[in-house]
Amino acid sequence: MWLAVLSIACGLVIWHAVCWYSTEVHLEMYQWLPTGRGYLTVLYNLGLMLVLGVLLGFMMIKITNLIGNEVHKAKHADDKKGQN
Repeated sequence: MWLAVLSIACGLVIWHAVCWYSTEVHLEMYQWLPTGRGYLTVLYNLGLMLVLGVLLGFMMIKITNLIGNEVHKAKHADDKKGQN
């Protein structure tokens, strides 16, 4: 269930970025840089990267849990049973 929700959310973020690029909103945002509103462009791009990164990270966790891959703690070489 969570994997489907995260996949849809990632798809919507990617669709949003493609939609803004195709309607040339990105070009308009880059024209804001010399006008003093450049921080909005930077915050938008950082926010987009942050949101997509977090969504992909959670999706990788859910895929790993779904596959059932477990990470076992390695035993230290000095920890041998029966030795004092």
